[in-house]
Amino acid sequence: MLWVFVAVLLSGVAAIKNSSDVGRAGTEGSLNEGPQDFFETSSYVLLAPSPPIITSSSRTSEPTSYLLSWKPNQDEHFTSYKIRYIKDQHLKNTTLSKNDVSMLWYYISVSSNLTSRLLNNLEPSSLYQVEMVGITNNATSQLAVSSFRTGSGRI
Repeated sequence: MLWVFVAVLLSGVAAIKNSSDVGRAGTEGSLNEGPQDFFETSSYVLLAPSPPIITSSSRTSEPTSYLLSWKPNQDEHFTSYKIRYIKDQHLKNTTLSKNDVSMLWYYISVSSNLTSRLLNNLEPSSLYQVEMVGITNNATSQLAVSSFRTGSGRI
């Protein structure tokens, strides 16, 4: 009886592993579609480490920069972080193809000893979406997503 249970359990894991639409990052409808490998990981969401925790405010008074800050997940030992961000209106632009939108993302790699990064060359009074993953020796974490608005620059 135990062998039957183990066989059924293993076949279920194989079905999940071989399914193209269950838990695999970068599949159609995923929040993290894009051209970079670290956002299209082969790790399965069910097994992926917990993401870093974004702690920065959703607004900044600065018109062209934003200080993104985060806390590492205490259960994970990240070796680096990967960040990408995009102006929100690009994501909502229905005249752009997915490929066109993917070319508008900005990508940054950050060392694991850092807990903040200044994002520069932003447009004033604009809404941005930022996505972040932690990288371990064996996997890519789940996705952390946040948004922020830059200041107007008016005094």
